[in-house]
Amino acid sequence: MFVQLGEPVEFADANIGTIPSFGDAIKAVADADCDDAETYCNKAINTNFYIVYDVTRMYDNATNTLLTAAQTAALAQAQGLGDGSEAGYATAMLAFLNNAYGESQTDLTQYRGPYVDGASNYKLTMRADEWKLQYVNLDNMENIVILSGTRAGNILTGAPSSERGMIEFPVSLAGAAGYPVVTTSGQPAAAFSL
Repeated sequence: MFVQLGEPVEFADANIGTIPSFGDAIKAVADADCDDAETYCNKAINTNFYIVYDVTRMYDNATNTLLTAAQTAALAQAQGLGDGSEAGYATAMLAFLNNAYGESQTDLTQYRGPYVDGASNYKLTMRADEWKLQYVNLDNMENIVILSGTRAGNILTGAPSSERGMIEFPVSLAGAAGYPVVTTSGQPAAAFSL
């Protein structure tokens, strides 16, 4: 359940500095593409984007538990990634992610995960009291929720959440596990504002 954070894909143009954050991408969708964004919106996100998350702390959806960094490193070792230490995990995971996404990032506590594998594969659905971001692959009929939660006006609060922020579920883990969403400075992110 662990190592497949994302399928290795060639992202020659995945330069994080040139694509918007998820927060900016959903603001653009709500502003431009939703006829009545206050009550309902169901639109594709037609731009690449990134989500910042803390890859040092895995969330186990089966037990609703945010693992410690040491527990995450031990789980990774059991699945063939790293040597079981936090430093060994960090080195192995950064190498894996940087190879998979063509980026050269150095901090797993504020990793900017690119979503650049198809500008129409992600759908934002907002209702008056709830929201979700889904990966949609019509070839395989997949419909995987990456982020979701409650909505109060222009505030989208993530659920589940932890002391490190709302939980992002990578597509390749299909909801089994995820990582806390953080700001670009590594602070917990519990909500997005439209």
